[in-house]
Amino acid sequence: MNVLGQLGSAIQSSLFIQSELKKAHAFIQKHDLPVEQVENDFHKQIIVLEQYAGTRAFQRGLAKYKVINVILMIISVIILLAGHFQSCGQMRTESNCRRLA
Repeated sequence: MNVLGQLGSAIQSSLFIQSELKKAHAFIQKHDLPVEQVENDFHKQIIVLEQYAGTRAFQRGLAKYKVINVILMIISVIILLAGHFQSCGQMRTESNCRRLA
């Protein structure tokens, strides 16, 4: 995927989350719930609603998501470093392979 495609996907995702946050605020107002309306943070808003409801399913799922995301980032860095060192080994010249700072 190219850079513009990734940018478009990120913008689309951001707009979707903002629309879901607006829906959560509308739900709070419609049902006159005694919970804080959190601006610009969908996850915090859902956690506040979930605490009012007395559940923790979203919080557990979000915690798992964050752990998996960190693991995937670590794997990505390892793959990038391995690819860099593999390409340096194939070139066999020190001048073409810069040190990682």
